[in-house]
Amino acid sequence: MDAASTGMEIARTHRSKERAFLLLKHEADKSKCMTCFDTPGINVLSSSMLRILRWLETHPASLESAWDVPRSLSLEGIADGIGVVRSALFQPMSTLEEKELLFTRQAHVLGGGRRKRKVVHITEEGREFVLQNSDEKVTPRHDASLQIFGQAPTFTSLIGREKETERLLKHLDAREQIHLRGLPGIGKSTLARSLAESLAKDGKTVRWAGVDAYTDVSMLMQRFGFETSTMLDVSAYVSLFIDQPETVLIIDDIQAVSDRHKDAFSQFFSSLKAMNVPTILIGREPQPFATEGPVLSLGPLETKQAIQLLGEEMDDQKRTEIAERLGGHPLAILMYDDSTPLPEQSDDVRNYVEQVVLGEVSNDVHDAIPPFLMLPFPVP
Repeated sequence: MDAASTGMEIARTHRSKERAFLLLKHEADKSKCMTCFDTPGINVLSSSMLRILRWLETHPASLESAWDVPRSLSLEGIADGIGVVRSALFQPMSTLEEKELLFTRQAHVLGGGRRKRKVVHITEEGREFVLQNSDEKVTPRHDASLQIFGQAPTFTSLIGREKETERLLKHLDAREQIHLRGLPGIGKSTLARSLAESLAKDGKTVRWAGVDAYTDVSMLMQRFGFETSTMLDVSAYVSLFIDQPETVLIIDDIQAVSDRHKDAFSQFFSSLKAMNVPTILIGREPQPFATEGPVLSLGPLETKQAIQLLGEEMDDQKRTEIAERLGGHPLAILMYDDSTPLPEQSDDVRNYVEQVVLGEVSNDVHDAIPPFLMLPFPVP
């Protein structure tokens, strides 16, 4: 046998061994999947954990080895998809990873720059768990999203907020600039995203951009989807919207604008108002800009709406108690866990969210979170 034949024989032997190994691994994985649900505690997951699994389950398994993955599998995309802040993901995701229902890796995120980022995938055990425990699916993006440009979060179904939606539409129809304010996690971005979907379906063009401490007005325009050069007079950027009468602007996290960019943003917002460009400015209190125009302060959900966030896994009496004790705060309700003590009715819900819901994240996890991870979108 010559060298070439010997090489081919070795290769065939290697492939045979590899196939045998894969077959054995497949059988082992099947066996593991069949027995994983006998593990104590695996069937006891919080509603937030189920929402994460249901979101991940909508993505095909083929992405697990893909070089490029959609933003919806990044931490930012998952948070947007299920309607929570990113920091609220770490505790439930850590538990799900311990239970081997999901795993993480580094991959290139589409639209997220050149460097790799942390992405999350559901395991076969996780898919089986979702299949056995719920038929509910997370609402996918609608075709209307083709009319939405910039950095809009993924569309998710809105619970309640009919009066608030009607009021926002009224001001936008009048081509006004309206401030949408509220506590962290109260649902400001979710409400605005739902409204953006409706506007896009009606033929409007929606441009959405998020702000952080590093954003100037020129960068904001890029995030809206414009390719434009830097202008010394920020009011000049408003000319881009003169020929776009059917355009609505949504600017998120305006409280994050740094002091050095505050004056420029104030001038830009005033110019938008003067040109009657319909705009929603989303932010927490305190926000750095003087109020010029109507303000909508978003409050808690009514109890009958808030209990819908808890799913059907518990009885109505228990769901009502949780919703009332958590003051109808969407984030606090979504992140509720049986192991987390409920606040007294006199307690400040905002402090509860920050200290109990988000405060349960371990110091090790806090230390492992890069500073840029807390920004409202991927850093290029």
